[in-house]
Amino acid sequence: MGNAIVSGVIGGIICLICTWLLFDMFNLPLVMTNVYIGIGIGGFFSSFFAIVFSGKSCNKS
Repeated sequence: MGNAIVSGVIGGIICLICTWLLFDMFNLPLVMTNVYIGIGIGGFFSSFFAIVFSGKSCNKS
């Protein structure tokens, strides 16, 4: 479960960086905080559930 949370955090950060770069590349003003919050949450849960439902165990015991 810890690996899924770490993956979710990394996915959320990458989604936020990609959004920032995309809006910067097209010179679009992104002043709505809700967009950043929605993209960050979406990135977190997409990575989180990808790890949880993949069925792969990441434990190296």
